[in-house]
Amino acid sequence: MPGNPALRGIDPDVDGRGIIAVIGPSKTGKTTLIRFINWLAEPTAGQILWGGIELARLPKARLRETQHTISVVFQEYNLVDATERPR
Repeated sequence: MPGNPALRGIDPDVDGRGIIAVIGPSKTGKTTLIRFINWLAEPTAGQILWGGIELARLPKARLRETQHTISVVFQEYNLVDATERPR
């Protein structure tokens, strides 16, 4: 519902190694959380720290560089092997 917080009390601390999966029931804020982390959406409260740096305070160029270090695979997109050539 518009105007209601999508997430509350989220404070994950990830060490940056390996693969992280965000799982849970439908409509619980998983995609919203991922969009905030990669700054595809801007939170209205709180902060997103990446490598100890608050993303909202980064200049645009530095934010773009940081976004390129974050990989996200959304469930609604098909994965394509870039090495495979059409025949």
